[in-house]
Amino acid sequence: SQIIKKEMERCERKSALYQSSIQEAQNIDHFKLWGELLTAYLYSITSAPYVEIANFYSPHGKIERIPLDENLSVLENAQNYFRLYRKARSAAQKSTELLEENKIELEYLSGLCVFLDNASTLEELNEIRLELVEDGYLKDIPVKENKKKTPAINSSVPHKYVLEGWEIYLGKNNLQNDYLVTKIAKSEDLWFHSKDIPGSHVLIKKKGNEQPPFHILEHAAHLAAYHSKARYSSNVPVDYTLRKYVWKQKGAKPGMVNYEKQQTIFVTPDSSRLD
Repeated sequence: SQIIKKEMERCERKSALYQSSIQEAQNIDHFKLWGELLTAYLYSITSAPYVEIANFYSPHGKIERIPLDENLSVLENAQNYFRLYRKARSAAQKSTELLEENKIELEYLSGLCVFLDNASTLEELNEIRLELVEDGYLKDIPVKENKKKTPAINSSVPHKYVLEGWEIYLGKNNLQNDYLVTKIAKSEDLWFHSKDIPGSHVLIKKKGNEQPPFHILEHAAHLAAYHSKARYSSNVPVDYTLRKYVWKQKGAKPGMVNYEKQQTIFVTPDSSRLD
């Protein structure tokens, strides 16, 4: 928990820096304008601390007061403003990309917090620890020779429930979630996940040509909502879709998927109902 909290704080600090860089870039157009005006009036300007030039882009001929570096020529000043504009724009574009990556990492770490809270066995906790090692957040503990080796990373499987003949599976950490989606699920099975909220994957296995009744769908949605960050919220949106519309992007972190063609059920997690 301490490791995950520390990593989340790091991500939040980075988000603030990226957002600041993006915000600053919203006020850089004047650098480009100043460069263009200096270039246009190149031969009518003399070296000075600043110059006042009519902005030919403005319908009213607004006067622009442009600071100049007296150690540079007018052309060099213009080139310098173009360079400042390109640098700020490039930094903003990069910060936008990094901000999105950082958002995904924060979502991932937030999900790990949920799974720590939901873990009910040492085996499940150990899988989370191994996942942190795999992702480089935690150093592995060396295993001495002739000692029992660390369990394989897929040492447990999702929880299975049977309700009125319908098989329902619940992944209680990212490794179980991946196992559920890649090994257990078939294309026509129904997959559930809390909408835009870190949490568990839930699956209803297809049973012949039957369609699960609404109360079975609702039960699966309850499982997904209860085993999510929204456990103590009300009217939690839970998306569900066929497994064939769920996929992992290349390089995605464990348990993270994309999906489409979903429908949404709103439920209020109720522990007594799940019991």
